[in-house]
Order: sequence, then C-alpha cells, then structure tokens
Amino acid sequence: MSGDNGKRLRRLIGRAVNRAGRAVGSRLGSPDAPVAEEALVEFRDSEGKVLASQRTPTGVSLLAVASKMGVELDHFCGGQCSCGTCRVKLVNGEKNLTKPSGPEQMVLGPKHLSNCGRLACQARVLGDVVVEVPAWF
Repeated sequence: MSGDNGKRLRRLIGRAVNRAGRAVGSRLGSPDAPVAEEALVEFRDSEGKVLASQRTPTGVSLLAVASKMGVELDHFCGGQCSCGTCRVKLVNGEKNLTKPSGPEQMVLGPKHLSNCGRLACQARVLGDVVVEVPAWF
C-alpha cells in the first residue's frame, strides 16, 4: 500500500470510529456524551449476594460480560432479542447502559421495562452498573 493510500485508509478508519462513538453517545441522549473505556459491572442474585464483579471494556453486552465472568444467564435464542430469557433487573446505573431498542421494548413489555428490566443480550455497558440476575426456578 502506498503512503497516500495508507494515510487515506487511516483517515477513513478514524472517521468511522468517531462516528461509532457519537452513535453510542446519541443513544444516551447526547451526541457528544463521553463514554468510558472501562466500567465496573457487578452481578447479584435475587437476594443481593454478589455473584461476580469486575472491570470490563465498555460497548459490550451484559450477556457477553456475564459469560466472561462465569455468571450463567439463559439465552435460548442465542442473544438475538427474541426470547426474553436473558432478562435481568438493573439495580444501579440505568444511564450507564444503552437505551432499550424497539425490539427489546417489545420483548420486555411495559411491565418489565417499568421495573428496570433489561435484556442482557441487548443492553450494552457504557459505565458502572449493578445487575440482578433473577432466580427463575
């Protein structure tokens, strides 16, 4: 690759990265909202016992974070936002997750949305959060 083509490619990649950052920020309500590089994510059981807690890169789904931490979350549809089995309850840090998308709102329904419910496959971490993993059985 010649020098000019390399510079052009780096410039295009830089623009794409900047646009992606603004897109994530816009889902928070502000197109220039700062997004941390790492965040503390804590998973608790329904009795408040900490299951796992560690710093993780931002921009990843709660489902991916849970999997990495060894926290078992059902996800029968493979994280495709169609079954609702990865539903969790947000305890703290609502503004530190991406806003629920239309499909997520539809799967959760108004009852779970109003009770801080989120689908772990859809909610992406933007800052520190505490999440409750419900006991299904």
